[in-house]
This record gives sequence, structure tokens and C-alpha cells, in this order.
Amino acid sequence: MKSPFVFAYGILILTLSRSIYDKKGISILTGLIALSFKFLHSKIFLCQLVAVMIQALFFEIGFSLIPYLRAILIPLFSSYFSFLGFALTAVYILKIPTWVKRGISGINHYVLVNASIAFILSLITFNLAIILYNYFLSKEIKKMKLFYEKYGLIFSVILFLISWLIINF
Repeated sequence: MKSPFVFAYGILILTLSRSIYDKKGISILTGLIALSFKFLHSKIFLCQLVAVMIQALFFEIGFSLIPYLRAILIPLFSSYFSFLGFALTAVYILKIPTWVKRGISGINHYVLVNASIAFILSLITFNLAIILYNYFLSKEIKKMKLFYEKYGLIFSVILFLISWLIINF
């Protein structure tokens, strides 16, 4: 049952990423960076790679489509659609034996229980990321406005590479 906690941590990183560089596609890029670290130091499972990209994709879609009440609706949208998307992919596309064996009841349990826990945790991490950005990072980024307009994407990628390195080593 670690997936809701890992998911909530991913929401924290995706929200910080999107707050720092609010452009379409940055969540997908952040997901790809996260995947690159997976290749560095552990056994690779296809289902984990799929889960990270599904989370980044639904976060990106949610951020693009939901202009109001983001603090509640993006964690809600991302949690349930990511967990449902992963469960369906695991059963019907990847055909992972343990998932196939559980069938529809396993999908229902995974989505209703784990996604609900992930939603609650993501409410906290999404809003924590917004607070961190507003109180600590936004002032620094505004000071570097000209630099950031020219090199914002590179700056964001380097910042999150360093963050992932610190966290993973």
C-alpha cells in the first residue's frame, strides 16, 4: 500500500515543477526526469514506468483543463484517473499476472481504496507545494525574471535534477 504515498510525493514534485515553470508539457518532462532516475539505481519494472507517466499525464491534463478550485480538483482528478488508468493498463495491456488474477474486483479495490488515500495525501502535498512556492521560491524567481524568461526551462530541469539527486542518493 505504498503507492498512495509515492503518488502524493509525485504530486508534490509535479506541483513545484508546474509552479516554477507554468507551461504546457512541463509535467510530462518532469515525469520523464523522474523515470531517468529510476534507471540509475534500481531494478526496473515496466509497471512503475507506466505509473509515473500516467500520473504525469493526468496531472498535466488536470492542470490544463481545470482553471478553478485547483487545490482540490487537481488532486482529485489526478488521483482517481491515474489509479484507474494504471489498473486498467496493468490488467488489459501489460497483463501483469497478479493484476489479471484479481480482475475487476482488484481494479475496484485499487481505485476506491488506494486512490482515495492518494487523494487525501495529494491534497496535502499539492497545497504544501503551492505554499512552498509562494513563500520561498516565487520571490527568488521574480528577482531573476529576465534570466528566467530566457533560461526557465533549463533552470527548471536542472533544479529538479538536483532535487531528485539529493532525494535518491
